[in-house]
Amino acid sequence: GLGWCALLVEGMAERFIGFIESGELWRFYTSRAWRRLRREVLSDFNHECQDCKAEGFYTRAVIVHHEKPVRDYPLLCMSRYFTEDGKQKRNLTPLCVRHHELRHPERMKLVRCESEIVERWD
Repeated sequence: GLGWCALLVEGMAERFIGFIESGELWRFYTSRAWRRLRREVLSDFNHECQDCKAEGFYTRAVIVHHEKPVRDYPLLCMSRYFTEDGKQKRNLTPLCVRHHELRHPERMKLVRCESEIVERWD
């Protein structure tokens, strides 16, 4: 979108890609440009979690999820949409915390479920 073109002109694209490639994602996520785009995306979707909405109920979205992971697709970090198989698809999706965690099962491996704990009294 126009936001990304403006970033290219300002030379910020290279900075963002540098942050992402060096593992300093926090620098990208705390940038003024990302925070502004995040607010715009949440507003565009009335702060509604899109996964909850698809399931027929309302939950407030607090996270904007990148459908194309930032680490794998740094050039799309500020893109609302991407093209795949000739179709335009949404890249930035407003989600609630629960659905965002469901979209990232790799994070859940770190959490040990209580059901895995076996208490024994030998």
